[in-house]
Order: sequence, then structure tokens, then C-alpha cells
Amino acid sequence: MKAWLALTSLAALAGCTTERIEDVAPRIRWSLDEKPPAIAFVPGTELDVFVEWAALCRTEGLPDTSTTKTCDEQAFQATVRCEGAPCEIDPPAAGAGLELKGQGRVGVRATAPGDLSIEVALEHLDTHEQLVKRGVLAIRDLERVVADCIYQAYDPTMPRCEQRTGYVLCQDRPWLTCPASAAADPVWGTPISLWIYGEGGGYPISPTTTIPSNGRPLLPIVTFGALVLAETDYVQGGHADARAGTNALKFQATPKVPGTLSVHAAIDSFTADRVLQLQ
Repeated sequence: MKAWLALTSLAALAGCTTERIEDVAPRIRWSLDEKPPAIAFVPGTELDVFVEWAALCRTEGLPDTSTTKTCDEQAFQATVRCEGAPCEIDPPAAGAGLELKGQGRVGVRATAPGDLSIEVALEHLDTHEQLVKRGVLAIRDLERVVADCIYQAYDPTMPRCEQRTGYVLCQDRPWLTCPASAAADPVWGTPISLWIYGEGGGYPISPTTTIPSNGRPLLPIVTFGALVLAETDYVQGGHADARAGTNALKFQATPKVPGTLSVHAAIDSFTADRVLQLQ
């Protein structure tokens, strides 16, 4: 009984402790910025915009039970505008000015290709203080699948690596576009890097249709023949379009024996094939 009372008292005391960690202020939270986009999204992509005008307060509870939420919530109006490409706004009232208190969410859905410029403006209903943010989305149709294969050529007169006392020293060679056939390095292996991604309008296409991401429905489906490359998160330099490194499916291997690298990639009805014969 004493232990239960002590625990209850501790919880009550902890529950009464509130700390303000951010003062009252307007905030616009989204995964977007004003600099030119490096990748594009397909029509139908949806952007979540989270808006608030409040303080942030943390309430301390028992260990591992602290919570942070808005407090001292203010009444404000949120207005969302699109330029450069058509969009749908949810709720539609946010297009003319949506009155909120404390916090809210507005969705923006891109409906056609173009350079979609989005402006979000918040205005306090009493003080008329404002906060405005702008961002740009490149919206493009998917046009093709890219299978970008690069490798380091084998030169028997200049070994890529050499054995030293207690360690191996390797020199970095230039990365070249994979040819139809190449010689395999039987001692140190032939480095190969492969990126697979969608492309449209000169941009790498994001595999996601929601921002922030909630799944990747446009992720390529990749199948290999006899020689299989391992999937990796490492972003290898030397590929044709460095912008694709963030979203591409990436593979690498350093095979030492002859074989055929045969790759088939598909996104919906778009496909790409690459073949490299190591001899």
C-alpha cells in the first residue's frame, strides 16, 4: 500500500510540471524549400502542410512519459496559393483563407505537369502579424526508366590494388560507362555501380507520391540474370546524374570471375535493360 501511494504521489507531482520550450509563434512545417528542385514528382503527388500559431509546452511525467504539445493556442488564418501549375487544396477554404485555432493541416495535390510554386501565408486574427513561406515542386510525367551502369576498367599492367605488409592498398580508378563487354580483374575484382530510377522532363523522378513520404509506389522492379549486384545505400560518385542518388535504387559489386550482368528494370509500363559481359 505504501509503495502504491508513493508511486501515485510521484505521478501527481510529475504531472504538474510543465515547461514551455518554445514561445508563442507561427510555424509552417513542410518538406519543401525555395531553392530550385533537384528531383521531380509525378502529377497526383500530395504535399502535407502543417500550420500552427501557439507555444510548445512539455509536461513531465514518470520516466518515459513526458509529452510535448501546443499550448496558449492563437486564432489565425491560413491561406494557400498555387502558381505555375494547377493544384487542388484540401480543404478548399484554405485557398481563400481558412480560420484555425492553434494548429491545422492543409493538403496540396499537384494535378498536372509544370513548375508548381506554393505559397502559404498565416495571419494572426487579432494582431495581423504574418508569416509567409514559399516553395517549388517540379511536376513531371514519367517518361523512361534509367539503368545507369558504371565500372572501373581492368588494366593488367596497372593493378588496381597491391598487397602491403598487413594491409591492401587500392587506387581509385576513373569510373566509366559500362560497355557491352569488359575484362574481369581476376585478383582484385571489377568494381561495378548501378543506379535504377525513373526520369521525366530532364529530372530524376521521385518514387513517392506523398510528401512527406508514405510509401514508394514508383520504385523500380529490378531483376538480375546470373550475376547479381548487392543493393546498397552508398551514393557512388561518377554517375550521369548525381541528383538521382537520393532516390535511385543503388547496387554494387566487385566480381572477380567472368560472367554476364543482365539487368531488367520496370516502372509500370516503362522498362530498361543493360547487359555487361565480363570476360
